[in-house]
Amino acid sequence: MARRLLHYRPSKRAAKRAANVNILVTEDEPAIRLTMAAALRSCGYDVSAAETGVEALASVEARRPDLIVLDLNLPVMDGWEFLRILRLRPAYAQIPVLIVTAEHGVTASKLGAQGCLAKPFDLEDLLEAAEELLRGRGANAHMEASVSQAASRHRP
Repeated sequence: MARRLLHYRPSKRAAKRAANVNILVTEDEPAIRLTMAAALRSCGYDVSAAETGVEALASVEARRPDLIVLDLNLPVMDGWEFLRILRLRPAYAQIPVLIVTAEHGVTASKLGAQGCLAKPFDLEDLLEAAEELLRGRGANAHMEASVSQAASRHRP
């Protein structure tokens, strides 16, 4: 996952847009969480991180993110419960969510998310998905097609 980070360079326009954009990365695996956060920071995003759904909710309440990158299999409160609670709160219901999961058959539309990346994924795919969702062009059908194409590159 990390080797592709060295090759990704956001466009000048994307880098300019990244200023003052807050992304919350919620992932329980420290290496994955740190790698995703570092990749997003390399594009100029302000990144906060959480290990559990409970930490993620506290983070959202402390500072509303512009995008949430969410693993589903989290301790204490899993990603499904986090997303359910998030969508029930009017102040946070419209925050775009990018699911990252190793589970098969998960789609963004089933969860009320705007995008879904299948693990393992290239960091470039994460960065492109984040940029697309932040631009507001992250239609579920298009994003899931992109995810399927990215996932097929990682299967033997």
